[in-house]
Amino acid sequence: MRGDAKLNALYNVAPACAPLRQFGPVDAAAPTRPLVAWADTMCGVVTSTAALKAHKIEDLVITDPRYARLSGFDLSSFISSAGAGVAQLVETLGTVTPSGIPAADKYHDSLLASLRAVAPKLPSSDSRMPDLDFQPVEQLKPQAQQIIGVLATIALPAPDLPTIAAANPVLAHSHDVAPQCRPLGSPPPTLPSAANGTDLGACAGGKCQVLVTGQADITASGMTFTASVTSSGVRILQDSGEMSFGVGGSGSFGMAGHMVTVRLSGVLDGKAVLDISTG
Repeated sequence: MRGDAKLNALYNVAPACAPLRQFGPVDAAAPTRPLVAWADTMCGVVTSTAALKAHKIEDLVITDPRYARLSGFDLSSFISSAGAGVAQLVETLGTVTPSGIPAADKYHDSLLASLRAVAPKLPSSDSRMPDLDFQPVEQLKPQAQQIIGVLATIALPAPDLPTIAAANPVLAHSHDVAPQCRPLGSPPPTLPSAANGTDLGACAGGKCQVLVTGQADITASGMTFTASVTSSGVRILQDSGEMSFGVGGSGSFGMAGHMVTVRLSGVLDGKAVLDISTG
């Protein structure tokens, strides 16, 4: 390994690896453990903050009459958990060790201040709000819309994190190897190709990878469910309930010995690629 400088640098910043003794010249722009950790945390917080800002009432209200009864649960869960989501991000940012790079630390401080500013306007993260369970959907919708409006006011500082990282060679390289960061200069995200394209009938046998646009009914091994694409993931609806998850997430339903598992491989512009299996 000592003959590969790039591999050495990556090995030395891996959390579970003891740094190698350095032989020969040291690359002044090589990533460092502290900056990889800084970038990784910041990228994760920025991604989560953007997801909070992207909430839409349309993602919470189910218009399909077969599942409309579930809207109350979605709305009440969103209302009661919004404060906790922001509080968690504030707590995470509070544990970040300064990078020592003025522009980067200013970005951190500005984002933390923005999140702290909206926190008092949201339901307390430790409140249970049991009365929400008994309110009709038409009463819950304006409450959810108000929270969506508050979340939309969270300001993501400018210049953005990739721009700040690109201005410092060490931070740039550290950013590029941080698991939660997209490498600088990466092309715009695209959907992975689906092996079965839009042929939902291919799922009848119990295993498929399909592209879904908007909403679609899918039958796998005799079990039918509805997949509804949201702004940040997918909602799976069936007679017994629902589940929602983002890219890389998955969920299962059915009974012992006859389960359907759905995994979200990608989502973009109202389209999602689903990996469906049974077992």
